Amino acid sequence: MLIDCGLAKFVPNQNSRGTINSTGGAKLGTPGYMCDTYTRHADNPFEAKSEIYSFGMVLLELLTGQLQGAAQHDLFAIYIERETPVFGGLDGRAGGCWIPGCTEQLEILARECLATFHKRIGSMLFVMRRLVDLEREFCQVTAEEERMVRVAEDLQDEVQALRLQANTQRLASSL
Repeated sequence: MLIDCGLAKFVPNQNSRGTINSTGGAKLGTPGYMCDTYTRHADNPFEAKSEIYSFGMVLLELLTGQLQGAAQHDLFAIYIERETPVFGGLDGRAGGCWIPGCTEQLEILARECLATFHKRIGSMLFVMRRLVDLEREFCQVTAEEERMVRVAEDLQDEVQALRLQANTQRLASSL
């Protein structure tokens, strides 16, 4: 879970929804990555929408190259509350050109993950499906990547043949 960073544990309660608490009873997580609905209201349990908010923040960091909370950066305030378009502040260190259609869709997904609690995406499965769709649409395999896959397969075949040959020689020498 993104917000608890492995420091918390699941504590069941009577309504069976449970909550994520520290051993001392306080809600744990990294400031800036926990949704307000979870942190501000004691009776709100941890749920998928809390995790989706955290993922949206990580996605916003990926797009902008800025760390949430680092050096006076409040990405939520800048990009969500003020509705600043991410397109103007894309991270140039991403190792190549950002594909405009893809970045627009990633920005929409980040905004849907960071939306108010009732409007927020309710399932990480939905988020994953959107990411898989984006991969299918925008991440085409290049000729070089296809060549490298063939080379790797050929090398695996050679290794297997050498192992078979070595096993055959060991068997022959033991007879």
